[in-house]
This record gives sequence, structure tokens and C-alpha cells, in this order.
Amino acid sequence: MGARARESAAPFVISALVVLFVRAGLSSTRHSSRARASMSDRAKVLSLFRKLYRAARSLPTSNRVGFVRAKVRAEYETHRGESDAARIAALRLYGETQLDNVLAQASHLTSVFSDPRAHARA
Repeated sequence: MGARARESAAPFVISALVVLFVRAGLSSTRHSSRARASMSDRAKVLSLFRKLYRAARSLPTSNRVGFVRAKVRAEYETHRGESDAARIAALRLYGETQLDNVLAQASHLTSVFSDPRAHARA
């Protein structure tokens, strides 16, 4: 297996990174507690999206960076119109778990790829 094939084969498959975009659904002129909660959810979700997108930068290969970023964007678009508060909370929690996964994989894979013996043939 060539170096390029090893690089593109993901030994650690990242499960679906769930990032969603929460529509406020209310006019910006209405300042009810529901509107504030929606904006708060929206801000938290966008923050999580940015964190995931930035975390991808720490992966050791461009193939992995591209995969994570594409997956984040796809999941973000899939859940764009989600309005159920319980579902939003569950998806956000799952997204935060996936952020931890990406960061752990980045740390592990960076150490593996930095070891010159990692891909040595016996």
C-alpha cells in the first residue's frame, strides 16, 4: 500500500459529526424569552460548528482535514431547519462529543505520523 493510500485510509472512522443550524423562526423585532433562547441556541450551535471546523486543522493530513470539514458542513446542512428544542440539545451534545473525538484523534495521529518508524516496512 502506497503512502498516499495509507494517508487516505482513515483508520479511525469519524462517526457522523452532527452540527446543526437552528433557525430563530421569529422576527428579530420580537424579544420574547423564546426568541432569546433560540438566539442563544443558534449562537451555541454556530460556536460548535466553528470549533469543529478549526479542530479539523489539527489533523495530520490534508485528506483527513478535508473529510472532517466536508462531514461537518454536510451535517450542518442536513439539520439546518431543526426546531425541536430537545432534539437540538441532543444533537449539540453529540456534536460536542464528536469535537472531543476529533481532538483526540488529532493528538494520536499526529504522534503516530511524527514517529519515523510508524510506516516502516519490516
